[in-house]
Amino acid sequence: MRLIRLADRPDLDVAALAATAAAWPAFMMESPVADRHWGPMTRLFADFNLALIAGDDTILAIGNAVPFVWDPAAPLPASGWDWVFTQALATAGERPTLASALAITIPPVYRGAGHARRLLTAFKAAARAHGCQALVAPVRPTRKAEFPDQAMADYLNRRDDQGRRFDPWVGLHESMGATILSIADQSMVIPGTRDQWRQWTGLEPPTAGRWTVPGALQPVVINGDTITYTEPNVWMRHAL
Repeated sequence: MRLIRLADRPDLDVAALAATAAAWPAFMMESPVADRHWGPMTRLFADFNLALIAGDDTILAIGNAVPFVWDPAAPLPASGWDWVFTQALATAGERPTLASALAITIPPVYRGAGHARRLLTAFKAAARAHGCQALVAPVRPTRKAEFPDQAMADYLNRRDDQGRRFDPWVGLHESMGATILSIADQSMVIPGTRDQWRQWTGLEPPTAGRWTVPGALQPVVINGDTITYTEPNVWMRHAL
Protein backbone atom coordinates (compact mmCIF):
# COMPACT_ATOMS: atom_id res chain seq x y z
CA MET A 1 0.00 0.00 0.00
CA ARG A 2 1.33 3.44 -0.96
CA LEU A 3 0.25 7.03 -0.35
CA ILE A 4 0.42 9.13 -3.52
CA ARG A 5 -0.48 12.62 -4.66
CA LEU A 6 -3.28 12.46 -7.20
CA ALA A 7 -1.57 15.18 -9.24
CA ASP A 8 1.34 12.82 -9.81
CA ARG A 9 -0.88 10.08 -11.26
CA PRO A 10 -3.25 11.57 -13.85
CA ASP A 11 -3.57 8.07 -15.27
CA LEU A 12 -5.69 7.26 -12.20
CA ASP A 13 -8.17 10.13 -12.74
CA VAL A 14 -10.86 7.93 -14.30
CA ALA A 15 -10.50 5.27 -11.60
CA ALA A 16 -10.59 7.91 -8.87
CA LEU A 17 -13.77 9.41 -10.28
CA ALA A 18 -15.38 5.99 -10.52
CA ALA A 19 -14.42 5.13 -6.94
CA THR A 20 -15.83 8.43 -5.71
CA ALA A 21 -19.10 8.07 -7.62
CA ALA A 22 -19.58 4.54 -6.27
CA ALA A 23 -19.08 5.62 -2.65
CA TRP A 24 -21.48 8.59 -2.43
CA PRO A 25 -25.18 9.15 -3.12
CA ALA A 26 -25.53 10.43 -6.68
CA PHE A 27 -26.85 13.83 -5.62
CA MET A 28 -23.70 14.43 -3.55
CA MET A 29 -21.75 14.48 -6.80
CA GLU A 30 -23.75 17.47 -8.05
CA SER A 31 -22.31 20.33 -5.99
CA PRO A 32 -22.09 23.44 -8.20
CA VAL A 33 -18.95 24.53 -6.36
CA ALA A 34 -17.21 21.22 -6.99
CA ASP A 35 -18.42 21.06 -10.59
CA ARG A 36 -16.64 24.33 -11.32
CA HIS A 37 -13.38 23.77 -9.53
CA TRP A 38 -12.70 20.18 -8.47
CA GLY A 39 -10.23 19.21 -11.19
CA PRO A 40 -8.01 22.31 -10.89
CA MET A 41 -8.17 22.07 -7.09
CA THR A 42 -6.52 18.66 -6.98
CA ARG A 43 -3.56 19.97 -9.00
CA LEU A 44 -3.36 23.40 -7.34
CA PHE A 45 -3.14 21.87 -3.86
CA ALA A 46 -1.29 18.72 -4.82
CA ASP A 47 0.11 17.97 -1.35
CA PHE A 48 -3.43 17.84 0.07
CA ASN A 49 -5.12 15.63 -2.51
CA LEU A 50 -4.03 12.09 -1.94
CA ALA A 51 -4.85 8.46 -2.54
CA LEU A 52 -3.94 5.19 -0.92
CA ILE A 53 -3.30 2.59 -3.60
CA ALA A 54 -2.48 -1.11 -3.59
CA GLY A 55 0.51 -2.59 -5.38
CA ASP A 56 -1.58 -3.09 -8.52
CA ASP A 57 -2.71 0.58 -8.42
CA THR A 58 -6.16 -0.30 -7.09
CA ILE A 59 -7.52 2.75 -5.28
CA LEU A 60 -8.18 1.93 -1.63
CA ALA A 61 -9.07 5.43 -0.44
CA ILE A 62 -9.04 9.03 -1.62
CA GLY A 63 -8.47 12.09 0.54
CA ASN A 64 -9.12 15.67 -0.50
CA ALA A 65 -8.15 18.73 1.50
CA VAL A 66 -7.20 22.37 0.91
CA PRO A 67 -4.99 24.99 2.61
CA PHE A 68 -6.45 28.47 3.01
CA VAL A 69 -6.07 31.83 4.68
CA TRP A 70 -8.35 32.66 7.62
CA ASP A 71 -7.87 34.05 11.10
CA PRO A 72 -7.36 30.86 13.15
CA ALA A 73 -9.13 32.50 16.11
CA ALA A 74 -12.19 33.59 14.10
CA PRO A 75 -15.40 31.52 13.89
CA LEU A 76 -15.81 29.39 10.80
CA PRO A 77 -18.87 30.17 8.64
CA ALA A 78 -22.09 28.17 8.56
CA SER A 79 -21.57 27.70 4.82
CA GLY A 80 -18.83 25.21 5.69
CA TRP A 81 -17.89 22.98 2.75
CA ASP A 82 -18.87 25.43 0.00
CA TRP A 83 -17.18 28.30 1.82
CA VAL A 84 -13.87 26.61 2.58
CA PHE A 85 -13.58 25.35 -0.99
CA THR A 86 -14.01 28.83 -2.45
CA GLN A 87 -11.90 30.46 0.28
CA ALA A 88 -9.02 28.15 -0.56
CA LEU A 89 -9.21 29.04 -4.23
CA ALA A 90 -9.51 32.76 -3.44
CA THR A 91 -6.37 32.70 -1.26
CA ALA A 92 -4.30 30.27 -3.33
CA GLY A 93 -0.69 31.41 -3.56
CA GLU A 94 -0.76 33.10 -0.15
CA ARG A 95 0.80 31.56 2.93
CA PRO A 96 -2.02 29.47 4.46
CA THR A 97 -2.96 29.69 8.11
CA LEU A 98 -5.34 26.71 8.20
CA ALA A 99 -6.06 23.59 6.19
CA SER A 100 -9.40 21.85 5.83
CA ALA A 101 -10.34 18.33 4.91
CA LEU A 102 -13.00 18.23 2.20
CA ALA A 103 -13.67 14.53 1.79
CA ILE A 104 -12.35 11.08 2.50
CA THR A 105 -13.77 8.52 0.10
CA ILE A 106 -13.36 4.80 0.70
CA PRO A 107 -15.06 2.21 -1.52
CA PRO A 108 -17.28 0.00 0.69
CA VAL A 109 -15.15 -3.11 0.15
CA TYR A 110 -12.08 -1.37 1.65
CA ARG A 111 -13.72 0.21 4.70
CA GLY A 112 -12.77 -0.75 8.22
CA ALA A 113 -9.05 -1.08 7.47
CA GLY A 114 -7.88 2.19 9.03
CA HIS A 115 -7.55 4.10 5.76
CA ALA A 116 -9.47 7.16 6.99
CA ARG A 117 -7.12 7.50 9.94
CA ARG A 118 -4.12 7.26 7.61
CA LEU A 119 -5.45 10.02 5.37
CA LEU A 120 -6.30 12.33 8.27
CA THR A 121 -2.77 11.80 9.56
CA ALA A 122 -1.42 12.68 6.10
CA PHE A 123 -3.57 15.84 6.00
CA LYS A 124 -2.14 16.94 9.35
CA ALA A 125 1.38 16.32 8.13
CA ALA A 126 0.75 18.36 4.96
CA ALA A 127 -0.79 21.18 7.02
CA ARG A 128 2.26 21.32 9.29
CA ALA A 129 4.61 21.27 6.30
CA HIS A 130 2.81 24.26 4.80
CA GLY A 131 2.91 26.27 8.03
CA CYS A 132 -0.77 25.94 8.94
CA GLN A 133 -1.82 26.36 12.56
CA ALA A 134 -4.56 23.71 12.57
CA LEU A 135 -6.51 21.28 10.43
CA VAL A 136 -10.27 21.82 10.39
CA ALA A 137 -13.03 19.91 8.66
CA PRO A 138 -16.74 20.36 7.89
CA VAL A 139 -17.42 16.80 8.99
CA ARG A 140 -20.33 14.84 7.49
CA PRO A 141 -21.62 12.57 10.28
CA THR A 142 -21.97 9.21 8.59
CA ARG A 143 -25.09 7.97 10.40
CA LYS A 144 -27.05 11.24 10.45
CA ALA A 145 -28.92 10.12 7.31
CA GLU A 146 -30.66 7.52 9.50
CA PHE A 147 -32.25 10.40 11.44
CA PRO A 148 -32.97 13.07 8.80
CA ASP A 149 -35.61 14.85 10.89
CA GLN A 150 -33.44 15.19 13.99
CA ALA A 151 -31.62 18.47 14.54
CA MET A 152 -27.87 18.13 14.19
CA ALA A 153 -27.27 19.39 17.73
CA ASP A 154 -29.55 16.68 19.12
CA TYR A 155 -27.98 14.03 16.90
CA LEU A 156 -24.52 14.92 18.21
CA ASN A 157 -25.73 14.20 21.73
CA ARG A 158 -26.53 10.58 20.85
CA ARG A 159 -24.50 7.91 22.61
CA ASP A 160 -24.38 4.15 22.18
CA ASP A 161 -25.10 1.60 24.91
CA GLN A 162 -21.57 2.01 26.24
CA GLY A 163 -21.85 5.78 26.42
CA ARG A 164 -19.59 6.33 23.42
CA ARG A 165 -20.17 8.82 20.63
CA PHE A 166 -22.91 7.36 18.44
CA ASP A 167 -21.60 8.70 15.16
CA PRO A 168 -18.47 6.76 14.13
CA TRP A 169 -17.01 9.45 11.87
CA VAL A 170 -17.29 12.21 14.45
CA GLY A 171 -15.93 9.71 16.96
CA LEU A 172 -12.93 8.93 14.75
CA HIS A 173 -12.01 12.60 14.52
CA GLU A 174 -12.32 12.91 18.30
CA SER A 175 -10.14 9.82 18.82
CA MET A 176 -7.44 11.67 16.88
CA GLY A 177 -7.70 14.73 19.10
CA ALA A 178 -10.26 16.83 17.25
CA THR A 179 -12.84 18.98 19.00
CA ILE A 180 -16.23 20.18 17.80
CA LEU A 181 -16.35 23.90 17.05
CA SER A 182 -19.81 24.57 15.64
CA ILE A 183 -22.55 23.32 13.33
CA ALA A 184 -22.26 24.37 9.69
CA ASP A 185 -25.94 24.18 8.89
CA GLN A 186 -25.57 25.42 5.30
CA SER A 187 -22.39 23.54 4.47
CA MET A 188 -23.22 22.37 0.94
CA VAL A 189 -26.11 23.57 -1.21
CA ILE A 190 -27.20 21.35 -4.09
CA PRO A 191 -30.06 22.70 -6.22
CA GLY A 192 -31.68 20.87 -9.08
CA THR A 193 -34.81 20.55 -11.18
CA ARG A 194 -37.42 17.87 -10.65
CA ASP A 195 -36.04 15.96 -13.61
CA GLN A 196 -32.53 16.10 -12.22
CA TRP A 197 -33.62 14.82 -8.82
CA ARG A 198 -35.52 11.97 -10.52
CA GLN A 199 -32.28 11.03 -12.25
CA TRP A 200 -30.15 11.38 -9.12
CA THR A 201 -32.45 9.39 -6.83
CA GLY A 202 -34.48 7.13 -9.13
CA LEU A 203 -37.54 8.38 -7.23
CA GLU A 204 -40.52 10.58 -8.03
CA PRO A 205 -40.33 13.84 -6.05
CA PRO A 206 -43.43 14.98 -4.16
CA THR A 207 -45.22 18.04 -5.51
CA ALA A 208 -44.25 20.32 -2.60
CA GLY A 209 -42.85 20.49 0.91
CA ARG A 210 -39.99 18.51 2.44
CA TRP A 211 -38.80 15.26 0.91
CA THR A 212 -36.74 12.60 2.68
CA VAL A 213 -34.14 11.30 0.25
CA PRO A 214 -31.99 8.23 1.00
CA GLY A 215 -28.49 9.35 1.97
CA ALA A 216 -29.45 12.94 2.77
CA LEU A 217 -28.73 14.22 6.27
CA GLN A 218 -31.93 16.23 6.35
CA PRO A 219 -34.99 16.53 4.10
CA VAL A 220 -34.76 18.18 0.70
CA VAL A 221 -36.94 21.26 0.14
CA ILE A 222 -39.27 21.42 -2.87
CA ASN A 223 -40.33 24.79 -4.23
CA GLY A 224 -42.11 24.39 -7.56
CA ASP A 225 -39.69 22.99 -10.11
CA THR A 226 -36.67 23.76 -7.91
CA ILE A 227 -35.56 21.18 -5.39
CA THR A 228 -32.73 22.11 -3.03
CA TYR A 229 -30.70 20.05 -0.62
CA THR A 230 -28.83 21.99 2.06
CA GLU A 231 -26.40 19.73 3.86
CA PRO A 232 -25.54 20.36 7.51
CA ASN A 233 -22.03 19.47 8.66
CA VAL A 234 -20.04 19.85 11.87
CA TRP A 235 -16.94 21.99 12.04
CA MET A 236 -14.16 20.14 13.87
CA ARG A 237 -10.60 21.22 14.60
CA HIS A 238 -7.41 19.19 14.93
CA ALA A 239 -4.43 20.77 16.65
CA LEU A 240 -1.12 20.22 14.87
